[in-house]
Amino acid sequence: MRIRDSLPGEADALDALRRRATDVWATYREELARYPEALAVPHDWVDEGRIRVAVGDDDRPIGFAVALADQLDGLFVDPEAMQRGIGRALVEDAADRARRDGFGVLCVTANENAVAFYERVGFVKVGTGPTRFGPGARMKLDLRT
Repeated sequence: MRIRDSLPGEADALDALRRRATDVWATYREELARYPEALAVPHDWVDEGRIRVAVGDDDRPIGFAVALADQLDGLFVDPEAMQRGIGRALVEDAADRARRDGFGVLCVTANENAVAFYERVGFVKVGTGPTRFGPGARMKLDLRT
């Protein structure tokens, strides 16, 4: 597995990966089916290489992260590739980039299904924040340690 920038024309593949990753959890499945645009990856960001993509040996996307400065705006791993360290590697990649850009923390607003994952990779809860489908846990990762 390696992590690279997204490639032009890869948006549909990332949209499909995001759908598979979110369908694992029943919690928001109905809402997401009603609002498929909530799952859309910004295609211009993909084409501009602004999304970091984890790929296997065949260069097929198996996960991706959307990180904007000190905010992790989305992290998704294909269900077939879960529990293999891909999510952790994407968080580390986002943290390295945020640190390189001078930020001391990396923040995320996590839904209830993702909180335990983020805690395992070092994030701590600091409050709540809004998501499209209700409040989520606002979490931060200290990059200075």
